[in-house]
Amino acid sequence: MAKTQQVTGVTETLRILRRLEPDIRKEAPKRLKAAASPLLAEARGMVPPAPPMSGWHKGGRIGWNTAAIRRSIVIRFRGTARRPGEFTLLKLYSKSPALSVFDFAEEAQRKGKNGRRNNPRSSAAFVRNLKVGHGKPSRVMWRAAERQLPAVQREVTSVLKDLERQAEQAMKRRR
Repeated sequence: MAKTQQVTGVTETLRILRRLEPDIRKEAPKRLKAAASPLLAEARGMVPPAPPMSGWHKGGRIGWNTAAIRRSIVIRFRGTARRPGEFTLLKLYSKSPALSVFDFAEEAQRKGKNGRRNNPRSSAAFVRNLKVGHGKPSRVMWRAAERQLPAVQREVTSVLKDLERQAEQAMKRRR
């Protein structure tokens, strides 16, 4: 599983830049996302070029469309803390329900509202076929993160150090 990295002073640096150098602060998310571009490319490259199973090519909300699924994988920037003292700076995210099903399908789902399913063995067969053809969950997102995380962390740390340097220079100019 991917590991986190402890970095201190990011929120303060972004706050100072917002107040003193708003142009640099506005450019920070772009620079951080660019630092994570190898992760984005890896995840998009791991999406199967054809539907993982027959019948999945049909349209609808979870229909398989490789180009749309690859476009749905994005890096999100979040520059504020959700909990005191810690936050997620960048997040690999997919907007595609089809990719979510493919990526994380593991166990048979619970029964529906009425307690029955049309074919109770169908989800077990679905998961078994996914495991045979594409391995265990997570099939795309976490695997991509595990492969690219060290390089992305180095790049993000470099960008953060540069932003910190720019914030210090802005504070010195204001004195």
